[in-house]
Amino acid sequence: MFPPWNDALDAQLRKLLVDEGLTAKQASAVMERPAGGINLRARKIGIVRLARQDWDDTSETRLRELFAAGLTAEAMAHAMKRPIGSIQWKLDDLELKRGRGTPTIGLRPAPALRPKPVQAAAATARTAARAASPSV
Repeated sequence: MFPPWNDALDAQLRKLLVDEGLTAKQASAVMERPAGGINLRARKIGIVRLARQDWDDTSETRLRELFAAGLTAEAMAHAMKRPIGSIQWKLDDLELKRGRGTPTIGLRPAPALRPKPVQAAAATARTAARAASPSV
């Protein structure tokens, strides 16, 4: 069970969401509370976060600079205090893409699939059998 909300926790929540621009998920990790509870409390105390913002020339220029600096989409979203989906959409709209080795989201690429040991052993046995059999 979580301790009840109080003025100190509300102030901490306001600081994390408004001043630092963290997402509910990030704030939940800091405050050790579920993200859903963070969102509910934010609404209850009147914190309106990440309202829709139009993209103007200044915002686009800043996004291009952050992209050129090599930041991930998550870091750009934090720096610009915008939802990550908005950042990703605008990167796509501006045709700003990175090579396959540098995803815009701070995720690692999926590992390459390896054959199962049984399949590898069977393949090796077939190759050896083909090499040993006379060619016609």
